[in-house]
Amino acid sequence: MSKLDQHRIERPGRDPEKELRNLQQRFAAISRRHDRATANRKFLSSPRATILFALVTAGVAFLIGSALM
Repeated sequence: MSKLDQHRIERPGRDPEKELRNLQQRFAAISRRHDRATANRKFLSSPRATILFALVTAGVAFLIGSALM
């Protein structure tokens, strides 16, 4: 132990490791949110979304038509 370490005073306050973990968690959350939004936009612009929308619309129209008869 050096002389500098002997005279060092431990003061309560900010914990840099805790702040780093917190920052990494927040960054990961933002990254996940961005990835999810990108995946949603990609799906909505795909032909599968159009076909799914058409099938659901046709199904609802069929159910309404059969209920009216």
